[in-house]
Amino acid sequence: MTHGPAPKEVLARLELARVAAREAADVAQRAFVDPNGVERKDDGSPVTIADRAGERHLRTLIRARFPKDAILGEEFGEEPGTSGFRWVLDPIDGTVSFIRGVPLWGTMVGIEYQGKRVAGVIEMGGLDERVWGVLGEGAWHQRGGATPVRAHVRGDHTLAKALVCTTSYDYFAKAGLGDRYERLSKAAGTTRGWSDCYAFVLLVTGKVDAVAEPWMRRWDIAAPQAIIEAAGGVYVEFALPGHDDATGCIAGSAALVDELLAIMKP
Repeated sequence: MTHGPAPKEVLARLELARVAAREAADVAQRAFVDPNGVERKDDGSPVTIADRAGERHLRTLIRARFPKDAILGEEFGEEPGTSGFRWVLDPIDGTVSFIRGVPLWGTMVGIEYQGKRVAGVIEMGGLDERVWGVLGEGAWHQRGGATPVRAHVRGDHTLAKALVCTTSYDYFAKAGLGDRYERLSKAAGTTRGWSDCYAFVLLVTGKVDAVAEPWMRRWDIAAPQAIIEAAGGVYVEFALPGHDDATGCIAGSAALVDELLAIMKP
């Protein structure tokens, strides 16, 4: 039988995650000075010096405070640990937006315990806005230095009336789900391309009804899932045939997730 972590252990890590995410977002913004200095990783996705600087800063803070915890990051892979906790880091989610000067990118820090996603932070560095959550404790939203307010996933719309965030067609095609893009557009009341981590911020603050993403990696998932579930929503992943390194995901109210899975799942 696997027991969950003590609440104080999770909350201590969440406290660090909130501070670390904000600092890492600042580090990334200061580090990025040349829009032409963009490299391409093996999977074709862009990466900059800012992505790496942000993740290094996160790792340094985590190692100093919780040296026995494991760390998985998009840029520097995995470091093992012995505590049962693992941090999952995405220093800049939405690198394309970041490169172009569009402020819809964020720093994501997820916290897992024995493989279960238990807490997370999304820091929107370009907007000075953030959401965070911990299972069993709830989720919060904050703009600037304002008092944090509770965050909740709304559940009052059917799919035919829902506003669904998704991504561009090329990601659907990459996942082998090109036909699902048109099906989703026809079934939903409205679709909008506010994708990457900002879509999940909009979801947990009740501004959109659901998120449908055809291509997600491990560092894209950990923080959003914990926050969405803490905010009363449902997060479901589905396998992509022929792609062991990525999954699709649906998030929203239970009813909307069921409707969207019927459309999106291979």
